Amino acid sequence: MILTAFYTANLTAFLTLNTFTLPINNIRDIGRKGYTWCTQVNAVDNITNDPTEELSKALVGSTKKVVNTSDTINFMNNYVIGKNYLFIAEKPLIDIWLYKAYVKKVAFNPNDVLSDCPFAVTDWSLLTTSIAFAYSKKFTYTFLFDKA
Repeated sequence: MILTAFYTANLTAFLTLNTFTLPINNIRDIGRKGYTWCTQVNAVDNITNDPTEELSKALVGSTKKVVNTSDTINFMNNYVIGKNYLFIAEKPLIDIWLYKAYVKKVAFNPNDVLSDCPFAVTDWSLLTTSIAFAYSKKFTYTFLFDKA
């Protein structure tokens, strides 16, 4: 999933169109158009360090910035909004960061409850992988995992 910020110059588009179109339609657009993107030290970082991975190949031509921080607001302000970087991460991480940014924004100014979110999220995936869990037969919580 990719998170990006869009600028007030797009206000005209919002006033004249009922939909917003991101400038990227797939992962290859990021490399082809030479975007700079950022991620945390995580699975995306690991996968894109391997030149044999399809995701890594698709991003050729782009610039990668790895950031090691847990400060959601400063990260988004500095890189996604401030430098117009794309943020590539696992969907749960992006969801958490968006929620934290919203909570902090509303805590700072309660009148912002209904204001627009300054971020746009793609509706397509960059990478889908399977995850497996292994545990012993004596594992206490097998009933939780076996239901999934």
